[in-house]
Amino acid sequence: MKNAPYNRPLSSPMLQRFNTIGVKLVATVGTALVLILAGSFLFLMQRRMRLDQEDFIRELSTITNYAKSVREYLAEHQHAFLKQDTVYTQMPTVPIIAAWQTAQKYAEGKGYAFRTPSLNARASRNEPDAFERRALGRFARDSGAWQHFEETVLDGQGVFRYAVPVRLTKDCLRCHGGVKGDPDEFGYPKEGMGVGDLKGAFVVTAPMTFLETRRRSDRVAFAGVGVATIIAITAILMFVVRRITSPLNELVVATRTLGEGDLGQVAPVRSGDEVGQLAQAFNEMAAKLKASYENLEEKVEARTSELKHSQAQLLQAAKLASIGELVGGIAHEINNPTGVIVMRAATLMEDAKALGLSEDLLNDIEVIQRQSSKLATITSGLLQFSRQSPFAPTPVDLNKVVARPISFVEPTLRNRGIACHLDLGGPLPLVSADATRIEQVLLNLYTNAIDAMPGGGELTVQTRHVPRLEAGERGRPAAGPSKMIVLGEDGRGEWVMISVRDSGEGIQSENLTRIFDPFFTTKEVGKGTGLGLAISYGIIQEHGGRIEVESRWGHGAEFRIYLPTVKDKA
Repeated sequence: MKNAPYNRPLSSPMLQRFNTIGVKLVATVGTALVLILAGSFLFLMQRRMRLDQEDFIRELSTITNYAKSVREYLAEHQHAFLKQDTVYTQMPTVPIIAAWQTAQKYAEGKGYAFRTPSLNARASRNEPDAFERRALGRFARDSGAWQHFEETVLDGQGVFRYAVPVRLTKDCLRCHGGVKGDPDEFGYPKEGMGVGDLKGAFVVTAPMTFLETRRRSDRVAFAGVGVATIIAITAILMFVVRRITSPLNELVVATRTLGEGDLGQVAPVRSGDEVGQLAQAFNEMAAKLKASYENLEEKVEARTSELKHSQAQLLQAAKLASIGELVGGIAHEINNPTGVIVMRAATLMEDAKALGLSEDLLNDIEVIQRQSSKLATITSGLLQFSRQSPFAPTPVDLNKVVARPISFVEPTLRNRGIACHLDLGGPLPLVSADATRIEQVLLNLYTNAIDAMPGGGELTVQTRHVPRLEAGERGRPAAGPSKMIVLGEDGRGEWVMISVRDSGEGIQSENLTRIFDPFFTTKEVGKGTGLGLAISYGIIQEHGGRIEVESRWGHGAEFRIYLPTVKDKA
């Protein structure tokens, strides 16, 4: 007999080796970890390079600080050096020259170069170059600037240049102060400068080899740590993957052996998790198949079909069981403390306001309320997803349904200073609806209305019996610049209407046509997902109803829901 299509290999043996859960898991997790590690190492490397540069700057600053200290000391005690006229010609006794020569000697011992450029140089050797002009210009513009450094090229060699300002002190005015143009004690014209004025700078030039050596050492160290980390993570991943895939491979082998006709094949059950349950179920089905084959040969074909179907179900269950249980369990565990946080935060807000606590504290409490409510909404959605509850409409009184979600937002209404008006028309005819889903729609509309009134306002909820409502009447826009969007079927039949109206700023006309689109939101970033109204629209459509919005910019917005009565729906 020729091989059936389902017995043929899905791909070549080479591709099958790579098309496995283990390879996919290692590739996915490994890639993510490598990217994270690469980003982390890049960040740490850049930080380390900055620290190396800062250490280098501190080393260079010791030279300039030393020169400043010598200069300040000689300036304060220069009277001891200038007692005789014959000393005036001994330039090394002048503070700036003595400081320069001392620092230059120290810098040369370190392999660096030291200069004292000046704005008005008295000697040609002190004329500033391009870097020094930039540094002096910055010091001149910003009296608070205390250093300037650059990595540059000088005479074809990469160098690091560091400069600090030299500003005049009281003892410097003897030569540089006074009347501008008058000769000083050395015959140079005075500049007429004052205390604190910029005279020049101390500049240290160091070859980049010092800094590059440190950086090269850091790169080697980081590379070694990175390689060791990747090797360790790879080993851990391989170990974990082997623990996960080994039972699955055994089950695959057992399945193939069973498919080849060995009905006595048993898959080893090594754990009680989903994989173990899958192996146990496989064994049970194999036993049933063997019994059916031995005792009821006429039912072989039916049992084979059942086996194929069961295998497909088990494979699907293996894929979804872990995710479903994980999502439901986490959501359930998070939902309970989240509810406590929401209620306690509301009480805390009331107490804080009553005690007249600071506005910052009230804002912090409001952040807790907002974020915990958002978390509660997310976990509630996860629970609903994991439960996969079916749509179960029953005859309900909408007057009872609309009131329940009000209690959920009542603390927020009080905190925001929003007055809630509940106008229930009745008695209303019953509608066929899933009360939980209608409450979800109303809670979303209430929350949107509250967000539209951050400074307080009025929230009005109405219910009415609408005996007859033609589509043409509802499709006519209201007068003025407002706009009404209608979604749903035609308007024939009896309906019950729910209206949710706020006194906020309204919705701009260009946004009305997109208000029910998925992921469209007019809220700030982080305050909305853009799914609430889209989901609400889907729920109302599921009920055979319709939803519309009417708004005029600056005059609030009104959402109206129409649901058919039980008699009409029948």
